[in-house]
Amino acid sequence: MIIKVLTLNNRKHGHAKCHLLAIDILTKKKFKHIIPSSHNCDLFHMSCINFQFIDIFENRFLFFFIVNGITKDNLCLSIDKACLCI
Repeated sequence: MIIKVLTLNNRKHGHAKCHLLAIDILTKKKFKHIIPSSHNCDLFHMSCINFQFIDIFENRFLFFFIVNGITKDNLCLSIDKACLCI
């Protein structure tokens, strides 16, 4: 998540710089990135979806609500690890 964008003045060789300060949303680690203002910068767009867990079936598939009462049952719970896999 980008928390601050600063534009630095032209330097010795005439290029303005952009200083990006970001925080990793998973690890809370801070990152700094300096790029020329004339270059493109790729950014990720993330969104958050809340699920309401209902039940787990014998075949390890989870049953849950998403939004507006829509239900899903195609998410498999992995036995090997404590993570979810689709």
